Amino acid sequence: MVCYYGAAELFDWQERMIGNGIDGNAKINCSDLMEFKRTFTNHVPDKKEQALNKNAIDTYHGKASFISDNQFS
Repeated sequence: MVCYYGAAELFDWQERMIGNGIDGNAKINCSDLMEFKRTFTNHVPDKKEQALNKNAIDTYHGKASFISDNQFS
């Protein structure tokens, strides 16, 4: 989600800056954005996962889905 947030933030800043030195027209290539996102979400190295767990950060594998506004499974 971080890359989606960053893309949305880019558009927001662009809109605010038009006429203040920014004249460009940002575009999102969804395929490239998804490919970029996958570079840091597809696989977490074992050592990184172990370090997260050692620091009391739980890791989960699989696909999550929302079952309500406040719960996911």
